[in-house]
Amino acid sequence: MQRALIRFVLEPLAKLTNKTSQKFQDRLFIFAGLGIFLYFFLYNMTLIPWRYLYSFVLCCGFLGLMILAGAGHELQPVRFRWSMGLCWFGVGALMLLSGVIHNFNYLPEAMLFLAAYPILYICWGNGDTERLFRLLIRLCRISAVIFLAASFLFAQITLRKYGGIFHNVNNCANYLSLVCVCLAVEIAYCPRFSRRLVLDMLLFGACEAIIIYTNSRSGQLSMLFAVAAGSVMFLLTHDRKKNLKFLVRAASCALVSVVMISSLLYVFQLRQYLPLPYYSTASHEFYFNQRWDSVFNPPDPSAPSDPKDPDKPKDPDFFGLDSYEELNDKKNDTTDKTADQFSTGRISIWKAYLKKLTLFGVAEKEPVYIDILYREINTTHVTILEIAYESGIFAGILYFCVNILSGLLAIAYAWKHRREKYALMPLMVILTFGIDSVLRTTNISFNYMTTFYYYLILFPLITKDKDCEVPVPVSGEESERS
Repeated sequence: MQRALIRFVLEPLAKLTNKTSQKFQDRLFIFAGLGIFLYFFLYNMTLIPWRYLYSFVLCCGFLGLMILAGAGHELQPVRFRWSMGLCWFGVGALMLLSGVIHNFNYLPEAMLFLAAYPILYICWGNGDTERLFRLLIRLCRISAVIFLAASFLFAQITLRKYGGIFHNVNNCANYLSLVCVCLAVEIAYCPRFSRRLVLDMLLFGACEAIIIYTNSRSGQLSMLFAVAAGSVMFLLTHDRKKNLKFLVRAASCALVSVVMISSLLYVFQLRQYLPLPYYSTASHEFYFNQRWDSVFNPPDPSAPSDPKDPDKPKDPDFFGLDSYEELNDKKNDTTDKTADQFSTGRISIWKAYLKKLTLFGVAEKEPVYIDILYREINTTHVTILEIAYESGIFAGILYFCVNILSGLLAIAYAWKHRREKYALMPLMVILTFGIDSVLRTTNISFNYMTTFYYYLILFPLITKDKDCEVPVPVSGEESERS
């Protein structure tokens, strides 16, 4: 099947990109990746007015360009690890079954599992792994610069929770945790001190500051756990000289982060002096703050004045980090709290949805009322449980196996390829996704970047090493056999 796919579909397409230079292919990869990030930003700004199906088709087109730009020059069939392959295709098949018999909305993710990602693993399994990791890191870096610039220009800084241009602060922290992890990998493996290294440290600190401002515990925990585990693995797999250099860089990143956390909110408050409107993700409207509203929208002298004017947005006086620290401390305070209260009702949510699991999924996701939260919840807040709820118990079990196996294979990969650059990339991305997916529902690839990157970086884990690949007989050999 792989031979036919390569010969009649992938090779003719790959020839188009192979005729171009490596620099052009790198730019095509970044362009296509930024197209997916652009959709991701618009989705989180609640600016997507159409059905997900249209976004899915558009993002699949960009993903196809990324696959071709990252493919090797000579495509050969690859051998999937039987354990990962069995679980992966099993999840996809059960998603497909649930989509056919229950709800067509489950089909897009099934198509990614059964078609798009396997094709990616074949193409990228023939490519340069180091180059692909480098491009994925570069893509994350560029997207972070765009996010920070857009957040400064269009998202008004708030006193207690700030998610930039994102409507949901948890999604913001989820995305920035991925950015921080990718930057940490680049910083760890940067061969020498350079301007790029300094800029990466500054960007890391800025993203870490925004994570703190979101007050999202899941984002903070996933980033810190991934960076800590990656640091331990780096120290175990390198000599004393490289370890010393790594520790200096780690300390520098920590120092930059502390400075950024304490000062970046003042920089964002300077935005009020620019005569530009803000954007509200809640009302989908642009508005000026109090300073500029009277300039661009002068009051009508004949209209009655309202001294309270409750709807007019105001910029508070310059404030420090105290309000963010107060909310963080309140969330992390375990005094007189049960485990359910500390987890914001997640244990009750998990128990409620566990009772609703079926063998082959459900047609419609029904919200459940959670007493401790005094409201209805329409998501399981665990990715594995969400997949089990939508596509059946067996799908959830197989997806859990994919998560566990990928983590173990990432550890083995980091050790086996410890002399290679970016060997920690799979492990750290998997840990970031793993922690966040246990606390939140992130089961749609293009709507959650940690999930998307998790599926992308599986290509060296789900396939065996290149020396184990199946050779493709040339046309001459095939004719002789026939």
